[in-house]
Amino acid sequence: MNKWNMDDIKAIVSEVASRKKEYEFLNNMELKYNYHLRNALGRCKCKGIIVNKKVESITPYCIEISKTVLNFESYDMMKQIVLHEVAHALADMKHQDDCQHDYRFKEMCKEIGCTSSGAYTTEEEQQEIRQVKEKTAKYKVSCTNCNHDWYYKSRTKAVKNPSSCYCPYCGHDDFHVTTLR
Repeated sequence: MNKWNMDDIKAIVSEVASRKKEYEFLNNMELKYNYHLRNALGRCKCKGIIVNKKVESITPYCIEISKTVLNFESYDMMKQIVLHEVAHALADMKHQDDCQHDYRFKEMCKEIGCTSSGAYTTEEEQQEIRQVKEKTAKYKVSCTNCNHDWYYKSRTKAVKNPSSCYCPYCGHDDFHVTTLR
């Protein structure tokens, strides 16, 4: 059973949308779960109109949240993930550009109260993410060289054929797969 649901996410987005008139478009954005997000906790999707090989305008239309986020113990941590994705939508809409994690995005994070503003997570957040992934995973893939572990809910490429992958930490290509459930 998930600790959080879409109503919790909608409430966070609606609260931000009510702050300024130019944020009201957030109320019309699609909010949904993406059970296939493995490395990201959330994603803001945008549509771009291209004219003469240049992006003419960008419109954020969807915020997707990973199932991992729904299992966080901490409401504040779940809220920070949602605010992070909302900041992407607001910065991209304001600047009509893909701001990624640049200074414009970080300014927007400060404006809406998102403290996890970069493309990083704190050690505390990483620990909670690991704990949630360990609880819900069916497979664990471990590097035999540096002992880094990755957890998966389904039979991904790394689970099916671990010899086709390499460890981003040590470059090694020998893994051990453990079925957890």
